Amino acid sequence: MIRKGLLALGGFIALQLLFFLGLVLAMQVPDGPIVRNLADAVQAGIYGPGDAPDRMGTRSDAFTECVVAGTGLGGDPADGPLREAAFMPRLSGCEGGAGQIEALAAGERVEPMSYSKYWAGYVVLTRPVLATLGLDGVRMVAGLLLLATGVAAFVTVRRILGAAVAAALILPVVAGTNLMSTPSTGFSQALSFSVIFATVACVAWATR
Repeated sequence: MIRKGLLALGGFIALQLLFFLGLVLAMQVPDGPIVRNLADAVQAGIYGPGDAPDRMGTRSDAFTECVVAGTGLGGDPADGPLREAAFMPRLSGCEGGAGQIEALAAGERVEPMSYSKYWAGYVVLTRPVLATLGLDGVRMVAGLLLLATGVAAFVTVRRILGAAVAAALILPVVAGTNLMSTPSTGFSQALSFSVIFATVACVAWATR
């Protein structure tokens, strides 16, 4: 019993180290390309606003999308990746963040906020994609992840409990929420839904 407890504790600690390593590696992505691509998004009018329509009759969570896009930006380069990963600087929401992005693009310093009490693990995905493909690229990747995990959840549950149960589990989420619009109006929520669907698929697979 003690041995199992120690193994569980060791596994938990190892996971924390692995997750933190992911943050450190994400902070190795240079801020410059991310800032330039986000500045282009601000100029093109596709960054925010925080109360943007979700095209499904309600408002999107664009505010969180802006926060997630700006997570990791605005820190002091002298802090180094370890400190940045621990305290995780981030920009403001859409309106304030747009001004901060333009200031960073002009070579100015900004005063970031801190996400030290959260695990900003999404930066492992968002920072490299923002640096290479920009904001639209992150939205496309989030949409692909949402589609892949949704299909995986449906197929896995169907194999174990049947198509009716899988449909009863998945279809209300698709039809009763703004799920379908999240990749284009709030990619952060698309990532959250992807995690949920992936978890459903993993739990269903594990029951076999």
